Amino acid sequence: MGILVSFIIIFFLPSVPFLIFLSIYLRGVKNKDSVAFFHPYCNAGGGGERVLWCALNGMQKRYGNRGIKFVIYSGDTDVTAKDILQKAKERFNVEVSEDNVKFIFLRWRWLLESSNYPRFTLILQTLAGYYVGLEGLLKYNPEIVIDTMGYPIILPLFKWIGGCKVACYVHYPTISTDMINLIENRKSSYNNAEWISKSFIFSYVMVNGSWTEKHINSLWNCKSKKVYPPCNVEEFLKIQNTSEDVLKNKKVVQILSVGQIRPEKNHRLQLESFAMAKKVLEKNDIKLKLIIVGGCRHEDDIQRYEMLKDYSGKLSILDDVIWKVNCPFNVLLELMSTSLIGIHTMINEHFGISVVEQMAAGNIMISHNSGGPLMDIVVDKYPSSKCRGFLATTSSEYSEAIIDIVNLSIDKRNKIREEAKKQLEKFSDINEAEKKVRTFKTAFDLTSFSFFQRGSVKEFMEFTGKLLVERSAIPARTSVKEQEYYCHTYVRSDGLSGVCVTDSEYQSHVAFTMLGKVLDDFISKIHPSQWNSINQEKDCSYTILNEQLVKWQNPSQADAMTRVQEEVEETKVILHDTIQSILHRGEKLDDIVKASESLSEQSKMFYTQAKKMNKCCNWT
Repeated sequence: MGILVSFIIIFFLPSVPFLIFLSIYLRGVKNKDSVAFFHPYCNAGGGGERVLWCALNGMQKRYGNRGIKFVIYSGDTDVTAKDILQKAKERFNVEVSEDNVKFIFLRWRWLLESSNYPRFTLILQTLAGYYVGLEGLLKYNPEIVIDTMGYPIILPLFKWIGGCKVACYVHYPTISTDMINLIENRKSSYNNAEWISKSFIFSYVMVNGSWTEKHINSLWNCKSKKVYPPCNVEEFLKIQNTSEDVLKNKKVVQILSVGQIRPEKNHRLQLESFAMAKKVLEKNDIKLKLIIVGGCRHEDDIQRYEMLKDYSGKLSILDDVIWKVNCPFNVLLELMSTSLIGIHTMINEHFGISVVEQMAAGNIMISHNSGGPLMDIVVDKYPSSKCRGFLATTSSEYSEAIIDIVNLSIDKRNKIREEAKKQLEKFSDINEAEKKVRTFKTAFDLTSFSFFQRGSVKEFMEFTGKLLVERSAIPARTSVKEQEYYCHTYVRSDGLSGVCVTDSEYQSHVAFTMLGKVLDDFISKIHPSQWNSINQEKDCSYTILNEQLVKWQNPSQADAMTRVQEEVEETKVILHDTIQSILHRGEKLDDIVKASESLSEQSKMFYTQAKKMNKCCNWT
């Protein structure tokens, strides 16, 4: 090790004067208003790449019209920029515009391959990152650079030499406290080392979950912000899962594994667990099928895939395991729709995007009892009233979990799915700008208010309606009571929502029946593919909302038309005492009203005066 250290010192010291002059030059040619992402393997198709494309997609939507230029440092020299963006669309269903994106292709990326360094792998890969980063900096010096792949040595290079602001998003610490413990105990794993790099050069540090946060705070002694990686929750929630029908009619249970064909994903454990469960369940005439969806990045992954196929043959399950390598997004959706169980076996998975997405698709997950699934996602180990899935460690635990899930009643499996979906909203990849509620169509009957009050009342109805939808879960039905008025909010799983304000005589189950039928009618006439193009009410071609309002004015007539009494028990409604109960802790409605940009000064004044008179302006 002493020889290696001497070599590093001798190698770097002569370059110091050169770096000083280089820094002066590069700072003079810096590209203003540019944000760069350092991601040499941006075409790999893994969870880290999803973060990259979602981040870029969000920035384009938020800053694209401000003249900001976006740059990606990529080592994928065998494909074009168009090919890379097309793969991102097919693999992740994330669309990135080519208009303001520039790719800087790195021809020295081969230096980063671990196969080049059979010894001192991590430290030599880190040093290689210095030269690959230097190539990128010489080709393009941005104003801001974000490392989204995990090469920390490029950050001091860009900050001190290039004069850039730097940030990193840590998916998986290259050196973790678990690895240090492994070394102290003289155990080997996929990656370990004897050193820790503490650095003070970061402008900002983001981590992707509780597990990573714990290790980064311990190792770097810095303040980090937890930002969950983007998960396409909304797209997967739309899936109609048919696995229960397949089990009932064909006695077939499909298990789905989603993850790149890398050693740390531990596919061997999946095969072993599957083989054990198959022997038990086939005695009950239940056929198990394992589908492995995996990305192969290069020749090493392809060889690993072939070895795993051979191993499945040795376990006598070759015909029961189906491989889908580098499959497109639409095929993944189809596979999820027919899968009863999802399986994940990586030890200390930093987060687990595939775990979240499969839970959203209705797959009952069995995840490794560590990392993100343990600390952020699944949490519960065994079925209970709040069970979201299963956690396991050994092949016997995984096989037992598979058998337990198959033997559960349909009601209990549906309860697990319901609990799993309740917490998925916080992992959604919808950008904050997209989370703002857009109004498609409104209809009002304000005849009970004076002519001069109607404008302000209408504004407040829209304002509070949006507020309630924004604060509601997906899906949800909620009722808020304030004095003699009720506001009923119905949010569907696809995000389409309806709000109605009624007096206390109008029964809540009638209100929700009305909202359900109106939303069904809306979606039958306005296809979801058209929703993104509706920015104002005039853009929406749905024209019969006023007719619907008139039709449903009389509760007794509505009751006769819809047989609502049969639906009373099926309607689950959360009743809030007042609007205050839907606010976040520490929030005040007065402050929200004051800060609102959607209310005119006249309406704000009307609200204040109405409150002083202890008389509600409409129902709030």
